[in-house]
Amino acid sequence: MRQLESVLSRVFINWSNKSFKKNRAELLRKVIDNEKELWNSAKYKETSTDKKQTICESLLKLMEEQHQDFWQVVYCPYMSHEISKDELKKIVVRGLQESKWSIKNLLPLFHINENDYKKFLNFLQYQGINLRNMKEEKTEL
Repeated sequence: MRQLESVLSRVFINWSNKSFKKNRAELLRKVIDNEKELWNSAKYKETSTDKKQTICESLLKLMEEQHQDFWQVVYCPYMSHEISKDELKKIVVRGLQESKWSIKNLLPLFHINENDYKKFLNFLQYQGINLRNMKEEKTEL
């Protein structure tokens, strides 16, 4: 994404430059074609999926083995855009699977205080994650 922004900014900065006018459409076409090839390549898709699984597993391990809470391990990185909504959803689904689809049993697994139960539910609801539908979706890591 940053590469595309860089190219577009170069194109628009040099938009009025006469020597650049001939090359700008060609440059844009090349960049767009390169991005399409990257996104369509199977290697990129596999790497992306593997990376997401690794991130989710490592965050779950931090909560399970090192007894760190959800707010430090998942919430903070999510709010700072270090992990995606898809990764957040996978972590929650994995926790629900381990807690036999009980939200109350999920709290100790994620080291969430019972007083923060509503805060946890409100956070997930605000992010568009409906816990009641997750069992039907059966999203897996």
